[in-house]
Amino acid sequence: MNKIWIFLTISILWIAFRSSQLFEGRFQNPQEVKASYIEERFFLPFPKDANILTSAFEGEFKVIVIETIEKMPEIASFYEEILRSKNYEKEFYFDTPNSIEFQYSKGLENVSFTISSIEGKTNIIIKHQD
Repeated sequence: MNKIWIFLTISILWIAFRSSQLFEGRFQNPQEVKASYIEERFFLPFPKDANILTSAFEGEFKVIVIETIEKMPEIASFYEEILRSKNYEKEFYFDTPNSIEFQYSKGLENVSFTISSIEGKTNIIIKHQD
């Protein structure tokens, strides 16, 4: 009877030892999640107090959302002047009390702006297709 208990005890200890060896590597070396940061340049400057809220691709468009404290008309004239100086042509300009929308193009390249004011901040959505 003692031999059976000794055999069972040794068997259980051996199984526990082997199972801990099998799982040891899995818990000590978890898969690493690596991130990379890619700095992208945009061909237009941002206002000096601007915060970039998001930058993403929407189909063939690069979409950038910016927040600033500048007023809507100043932002619109800021970007229109830059685009005119780069020989872009105005496609349309639409102005309402709450938003300004305009689009410029040069060849196959298009850039459109939606500027709106919310709670004292001005949000700028830039869609660029080249």
